[in-house]
Amino acid sequence: MQDLKVKTYEVPEKLSKYEASIKKTIQISNEIYFKAGETLPWDSKIGGCPYLLSKDDYPLNKDMQPMMFLVQLNLSDIHGLPELPDKGLLQFFIEDDEMFGMDENVVVRYIEALPEDENKCLAEIPYTINRENAPYYNEGKMSFEAVEMIYSSTLESYEEVLGEEELNEEESDALYDEAAVSGCRVGGYPYFVQHDYGFDPKSEFLLLQLDCDDEVGMMFGDAGTAQFIISREDLKKKDFSKVDYDWQCC
Repeated sequence: MQDLKVKTYEVPEKLSKYEASIKKTIQISNEIYFKAGETLPWDSKIGGCPYLLSKDDYPLNKDMQPMMFLVQLNLSDIHGLPELPDKGLLQFFIEDDEMFGMDENVVVRYIEALPEDENKCLAEIPYTINRENAPYYNEGKMSFEAVEMIYSSTLESYEEVLGEEELNEEESDALYDEAAVSGCRVGGYPYFVQHDYGFDPKSEFLLLQLDCDDEVGMMFGDAGTAQFIISREDLKKKDFSKVDYDWQCC
């Protein structure tokens, strides 16, 4: 994992007197950007074919039906997040259904050893997937920017954590807007469209958040976001068998 420069967060002037309490909540995230087009097997990507050396590596659901490949993260592209392994791939698979796998099992595969040889990789997914069930239209490569971000105002505990009860109405509205940060990211804080179901940044880690993106035609429902969340204890053990997946829309 590269140790590159992190974009610093600057507190707006209208909230400057609360700078200390705001900055105490800062975490690093890697904001994700997409470029539509064909990808290599080991790229950080959405869609296309994941890194596969054998048909047997492709996950099937409990009914022995193929799951839908969603996203692949090459961890060497990500920086500023020491919680993650410093190399290898994370692959995300959801159920192939019209609800994008909501309330169904999700599979996150970690591949540590990564020979970069296209001749050894499968060129396409070895099963028929219903592309109409995908929450995106175009295959695309990911790039990442490490940034500082403050506590999300979509979390239930944000008023307590940021001391929002001390603010007047104008300041409160300004802080809420400042801290309601949507977008695609790894790490940092999630953005919940409807409600927080109990995310605890001390014990949980945002493994991936996906939001609307025009470049690859991504959307979950009606302008929704999807989150993949793992316990920090499981992440430390590189155990990705109990990742929580959910998406919410307007």
